[in-house]
Amino acid sequence: MSWDAELAAMTSRIADRLFKRPEPKATFGDLVRGLLADVPRKNSWQLADHLGHPTANPIEWLLSRASWDAAVLRDEVRAYVVKHLGSPDGVLIADDTQAIKKGDKSVGVARQYCGLTGQVENCQVMPMLTYASAAGHAFINRRLYLPEDWAGDAERRRVAGVPEQMAFATKPQQVIDMLAEERRADTPFRYLAADSGYGRDPGLRAFCHTNTIAYWDHYATGVAADNNSPPELALKNAFGWTQYDGHGPGDELLGDPATALELGCGRGHAVAALATKGVEATGIDLSPVQVEGARALWGHLPNAHYAEADVIEFLDDANQQWAAIYSIFGALWFTDPAHLLPRIHRRLAPGGRLVFSQAPAVPGSYGVQGMYGAGFCGPQTWVYRWAYEPETWARMLAAHGFVDVRAWHEPAPDLDHVGTLLVQAHRPMCGPAGNA
Repeated sequence: MSWDAELAAMTSRIADRLFKRPEPKATFGDLVRGLLADVPRKNSWQLADHLGHPTANPIEWLLSRASWDAAVLRDEVRAYVVKHLGSPDGVLIADDTQAIKKGDKSVGVARQYCGLTGQVENCQVMPMLTYASAAGHAFINRRLYLPEDWAGDAERRRVAGVPEQMAFATKPQQVIDMLAEERRADTPFRYLAADSGYGRDPGLRAFCHTNTIAYWDHYATGVAADNNSPPELALKNAFGWTQYDGHGPGDELLGDPATALELGCGRGHAVAALATKGVEATGIDLSPVQVEGARALWGHLPNAHYAEADVIEFLDDANQQWAAIYSIFGALWFTDPAHLLPRIHRRLAPGGRLVFSQAPAVPGSYGVQGMYGAGFCGPQTWVYRWAYEPETWARMLAAHGFVDVRAWHEPAPDLDHVGTLLVQAHRPMCGPAGNA
């Protein structure tokens, strides 16, 4: 099919969803073709002249008076983009585009920063989402930014026809709203890219974290339903480094620390067990449900502390060192070791111990591995795990400045059952603190 024929087929399919009468359907196809053409100034008269229309009336009527749903148009464009460019490794890119204006009647026009010129201009600003993959890139969603002066001026809104439900929202909040729409539409993507203006926004960063937190909250709810052990039994089994109760080593792997930090503390049993022995113990977890549950169970213990935090951000912001840092099927399994290990090294006190456990790697399958948190039929929520053989962990830890590294497979209590990867390493008594 030629490019012209494919464009005509696409615009015809979209127009059938937008309009009932044949006239606006035809004008819609003409308008798209004109916007893609090499026309110096794309106003209604220039486009009409290029398209061979005797007047600009059809285009002006389509844009100003015809009844059609912009959300339907967005959905049709998204469906087309995902069909032709969609990939599990897709990237959503958030950025602004601007339209410089001379008057003050266009919705949202104001003197504001314009990326096109790098200075303040009289312009409209539109936060946009672009979809990109190895197959290409295309716009997939959009918003019109309505400055606060506009949002609060009822008469100006009425004259310009701004819908009543359209309230003021910051540009990062508009990006959050668009991301939520893409998730509801099951748009396949793995990454969000944006400039520092968006990257610094705490709300947008929190939204991105929340989509991972949702999995851990769901997981935490299931764990709570399945684990109603009395506190005494929970403390007794707290340091089962393996997935089998009463099997494998205990907290002796940590030595005799005065302070300890658990990465991915879950319900906080291990932190509580250390606290009852006089250790100043802290546990962090990404899930608010887990942290709330840990505090409800063990918050009365004076030496037990729990925090809801991302492990990388917590270690970056911490202003102390711990004698032991550990993870029991926790954050060390689910965080890129290239980023996490140097931060742990920096937060370990000289001579301190790092100990962690996780499931062993599936033979022949190493490195980062993805898993769908809600199964193959649920929402697109995924997490990543990093799996290596013991000798690979030993090499990586040594490369990051750890010494006296032991990494081994702890056998399961039953033959041919899945064992446990256990790793123990130390920070030297002296030497560089490592780099984050």
